[in-house]
Amino acid sequence: MQHRKGAGIMEYKGIKLYIVLIVMLTVISLFFVGKSLYRIYNIEKPIKEELLALNGVGYVDIVKKEGRVDIYLTLLPDQDFFAIYQEIEKTVKNKIGNNSGDIIILNNDKTLEDVYHRIHFAIYEGIYTNKYLEMERNVKEIAANEGIKDYKLWVDNDAVYIQLNKNNKSFYKRIPNNKMYISTRIGGDYTG
Repeated sequence: MQHRKGAGIMEYKGIKLYIVLIVMLTVISLFFVGKSLYRIYNIEKPIKEELLALNGVGYVDIVKKEGRVDIYLTLLPDQDFFAIYQEIEKTVKNKIGNNSGDIIILNNDKTLEDVYHRIHFAIYEGIYTNKYLEMERNVKEIAANEGIKDYKLWVDNDAVYIQLNKNNKSFYKRIPNNKMYISTRIGGDYTG
């Protein structure tokens, strides 16, 4: 029995199919590796460096999920939260655009987080009722009862921002000011 050279190798019109398959897999692999490297070095790394260059930012992590890019960060204690958040948001929107997801401030102080938990009811009530002065009075009262003498509260068209400071530690939170509108239709045409 004589073994023929090249037996068992699939060919089509003189082209070895295994070579075509290897080339295709290599090209596809290079595409995905290139795309990943592009994302890391042209998107993630520059954003991370620019955010870390902002005065008051301590840590940045970028997580891509479901076509969005979420930014996780920590801020150093006793920063001007409203001002720094505006800078962070501007940087993220300029670099990522419509793919930007959420900006998540990581807080590591359990005591201040517990105080925020007691305060957040007053904040949400103030947002829902549009009674921001009453909200501020309620936050001040709760903070004082919890031994927080240094807190800051800001309101703009998009959110309420709160900062709690105690013992060289800070807690930062942005609460979206998304209103829930309820419309009813009583006879006639509804025009919205």
